[in-house]
Amino acid sequence: MRFQVAERLIAAPAGYYGVSKLEAAGAQYFSIGDLKVVTGDLDITVTTRGDVEAADDDRVVGTSSPP
Repeated sequence: MRFQVAERLIAAPAGYYGVSKLEAAGAQYFSIGDLKVVTGDLDITVTTRGDVEAADDDRVVGTSSPP
């Protein structure tokens, strides 16, 4: 097994904005309400945005939703 390590910390720019959408058609998952494995379509969208005003030379502040 190999691992890659960056020479320095990798960071996004303070004004970063990105949307990631993941979909799984016909996925199987365990339903706590039904107490059994069910099949259905799953999707999630995560939005990540940097807060330029809260950033400084050493750190970038951002928010992500859903949390």
